[in-house]
Amino acid sequence: MSSLYIRVKTGFYTHKKTIRLKIKLGLDAFWLPPRLWAWAAENQPDGDLSGYSAEEIAELVGYTSNAQAMLQALKICGFVDENGTIHDWQEHNGYHQTFSIRAKAAAAARWNKEKAPTPQKEDCGKGKGNGDKQCLGDATSIYSPESRVALHFLNEKSGKHFRESESSLEPINARLKESGVDIAGVRQMISRQCELWKDTRMQEYLRPETLFGKQKFNGYYAAKDLPVSHEDKKAVQHQQNGY
Repeated sequence: MSSLYIRVKTGFYTHKKTIRLKIKLGLDAFWLPPRLWAWAAENQPDGDLSGYSAEEIAELVGYTSNAQAMLQALKICGFVDENGTIHDWQEHNGYHQTFSIRAKAAAAARWNKEKAPTPQKEDCGKGKGNGDKQCLGDATSIYSPESRVALHFLNEKSGKHFRESESSLEPINARLKESGVDIAGVRQMISRQCELWKDTRMQEYLRPETLFGKQKFNGYYAAKDLPVSHEDKKAVQHQQNGY
């Protein structure tokens, strides 16, 4: 269990913003904002959600109804600003940004201690006619929501269609557990590598096992903020080895 906490006013459940949200989303209004705040405290401590789609936010907080309607309601009712930032985040919970490095280190230690065992590969496909579904269910229950978001983002950026399988989610999940690595940075890394490699001979390596492999990931992640120049693309075209 995380040691982080968020500040929620005692009047939240009867506040006019919450009542307005209830009119739009029903009883989900009473858990959705606190769940969003809690997720941001651990994963997006600056409160800026502008880099996430409505569907990604819904996936991360566990909202299963219409994602676009959810985000629009949060904005209309004043829980999320139009620029994608959680409303008044710095005022009420901004201290999380100051302590984000400490929080990531603590989270990494917890993951290493409480890591769930990887399912045996031979168990996959032994269901009664539902082998593929059984494997998929095992993967999605063991690996974090952030790893699935990263995989879907890779599919979107690369134009590929990787499934939520063990081979795709395992390396992503492992890297996200490392200290100093978060979903926002992973998305930046994916965007840069796709911009650098797409439509070149390196395009085939836009895959989880390469981008999130233990030996190469640190180099890709460290370069996530660097711009991609014409010279960089040209160098990739002539690259022979060492992806």
